[in-house]
Amino acid sequence: MRYLRECSEIYRKTMSSLLYRPYSGMRSMLSPSVLRAALGMRLFSSMQEMNSSYFSSREMLYLTGFSSVFLGGDPSSIPAVYSMVNASIFGDGVFYPPEGGFASVVGALAKAGQRLGVKFVTGEEIVGIRASGSRVTAVEGGDHETYWGGDLFVFNADYHHVEQDLLEPGLRSYSDAYWASRDVSPSALIAYIGLSGKLGLNHHTIVIKGDWEEHFQSIRKRSSGIPEDFAFYASARSKSDPSVAPPGL
Repeated sequence: MRYLRECSEIYRKTMSSLLYRPYSGMRSMLSPSVLRAALGMRLFSSMQEMNSSYFSSREMLYLTGFSSVFLGGDPSSIPAVYSMVNASIFGDGVFYPPEGGFASVVGALAKAGQRLGVKFVTGEEIVGIRASGSRVTAVEGGDHETYWGGDLFVFNADYHHVEQDLLEPGLRSYSDAYWASRDVSPSALIAYIGLSGKLGLNHHTIVIKGDWEEHFQSIRKRSSGIPEDFAFYASARSKSDPSVAPPGL
């Protein structure tokens, strides 16, 4: 299919020439190798515009545009270069993680760490970061009295939260005005639902019943309510991994 060929070419150029390289300034971004790779990548088009150049049916536009949701946007706002995601989804396929899901990977790492004497602290709110100069030395617990020191800290929380809420103002890279001017990606509402019966769903099911554009407009405009017929994704994991549900479900 011509569409997948273009998505694959964008993917190839991105992975081979653009992704795994440092960008230290404008000169590195305008290097000959970067410019050559950027040719033909629809840098000034949206994913919606690229998809529409291949498909006219609503179903195909939904199918090829839904991947933009995983990038925190919608087809009309996400650049066409991110269509490379579709090369992976439709060309290579989607693979299920180990039995038990990603939590089993975390559990295995925790067990390996415990055997090596690692102490894990869970369920503890972190409300502050202590630093000496530009080096983090400790994190502050929710009671404002407990501190954990260390040589290396990796923060996997939201960037804005870590910088604006946990770091002292003098250590922050960006101002409040900078963050106020940013269009950040929305978070997700996830529900784990258990049913005493079976549904005729595949492992991956995308439900688009109402107005596709209304769904995205409600997110862009930060509407206080959810559209009556909003789009959603349902994952029936037990279709691929029976261990995540009771027998027979």
